[in-house]
Amino acid sequence: MHDLAVNILKDKAVSPSVLLAIAVSEYGTDCFDWEPDLLRLEILEDFGVELSPSQSDKLQAAITVISTDQFENDWMAFNNCIHALNGEPFEHDLYDPVDAEQIAAVMPEIEVIRNQFTEEGIKFSDEVNTYAGFVFSEYGLFFAPNEFSTALMPSLEGEHYSDSQTEKQEALAQIYTAKKDKIKLGLAELEHVFKV
Repeated sequence: MHDLAVNILKDKAVSPSVLLAIAVSEYGTDCFDWEPDLLRLEILEDFGVELSPSQSDKLQAAITVISTDQFENDWMAFNNCIHALNGEPFEHDLYDPVDAEQIAAVMPEIEVIRNQFTEEGIKFSDEVNTYAGFVFSEYGLFFAPNEFSTALMPSLEGEHYSDSQTEKQEALAQIYTAKKDKIKLGLAELEHVFKV
């Protein structure tokens, strides 16, 4: 029936925003309230595709971003959603810190998800901004990157600028841009099947 959507759903590297677009196009926003197992069963029944655990986590994280404020306000929910949206295995109840590259790769997803389904921008709490600042500081940055400009960076003394700062900022920008381009391609491909 939806051969292209089936092929997209089988792709383990599919963007979370594309998974979300398929779910909303097929089931409406009511699926935001469904249990994860129910949504997976509906997709299996309607598309003949069994979502992998990482795909299911991607989809559930995208739903969390759009339908709750947990991603914006709770640093642990933020951390787990970053892992899930990147398609990485993780334990929901164990702390496995994210890194700067993972955050940079997810920010285009967040922007697309928010722009696609709501008029509201994203406003991170001080808790999440502080955690993100710590992550970027661990990466070696002294200033918040453009990709997460609200990060609250720790105060540092001494020389705060070096060539490595520029290189690190540029590396995060490249990750962000590459991911945004991939999402745009995935959504454009999906427009042939669904209205996204």
